[in-house]
Amino acid sequence: MEPVLDITDDERRCGSISPEKLDHCRDLLDEHGYLVLPNAVSSAPLEKLNDFLNDEWAAFNQSKDKWIGGGRHIGHVQLMPPATPEYLLKEALLNDIFFQITSHILGPDVVNVVYSGNTNLPGSTNQHFHSDTEPVGMESLIINIPLIDVDESNGSLELIAGSHKQPHSFRSIEAMEMQGHGIRINSAIGDAVIRYPTLLHRGAANPSSMPRHMLSMWHAPRGTSVEVMTPPFPVAPACKDMIGDGVERQKCHFEERRLNTFCPNYFAPNVAGLIKEMAFLHTPGLFSLVKRMQR
Repeated sequence: MEPVLDITDDERRCGSISPEKLDHCRDLLDEHGYLVLPNAVSSAPLEKLNDFLNDEWAAFNQSKDKWIGGGRHIGHVQLMPPATPEYLLKEALLNDIFFQITSHILGPDVVNVVYSGNTNLPGSTNQHFHSDTEPVGMESLIINIPLIDVDESNGSLELIAGSHKQPHSFRSIEAMEMQGHGIRINSAIGDAVIRYPTLLHRGAANPSSMPRHMLSMWHAPRGTSVEVMTPPFPVAPACKDMIGDGVERQKCHFEERRLNTFCPNYFAPNVAGLIKEMAFLHTPGLFSLVKRMQR
């Protein structure tokens, strides 16, 4: 059975799904580690943000401020979408059905602790499969929303179903890569993917001429390690009325300062970072060993 949950127009308007559907969500996530919600949010605000981000990347790529390393060699960088009245994705950030599902699975007092994403650059290469947290439990859920239609032609997300419950050695991950265990999540603009952060996944190659931007949110109950260790994300003060009481479910703070739209990923934005990035791409086994020795 494909882990897909269809939401009706009435459910979307009410912001609520039935207890039976919630139990089905829990079962699908438990088995597969991820769940797809087609047409979860409206496409128009996503298209508007996507156009803005494409213009931002084109300007950054031509500026003297662009960096080397930081994920640019592989082609996957961190995205910090503007949390401003013009571009804040309110329907995604405050989505009642998202919170209903994550609260049903994780328990009460769930908050969103992240409003970010990633940008898959034109001509990128496949990342190696990885998880977003150490496999020590499933106390949080990540929500990914592509800002455009995505498939193999522009770098759709790839994951390994059912890989979320146990730790994996580099050799076992490498074997799964070679054996073709990955599943491409080809989806339409407005679809959402809810997944455990322990699920093995990767950004796949983007052979198109345009960036592929994807929004990420991270839901966790208050007091869990993810919630405690994640700093509040900034939101423009002009968004206060727009968010309203929904701010109680966000770990955010209001400030005028805006983060850079594009940021380096795990690798430093310098020559040393570029060398490490190339080592990860071409000799991931050695890189993995050095990383473990540094812990």
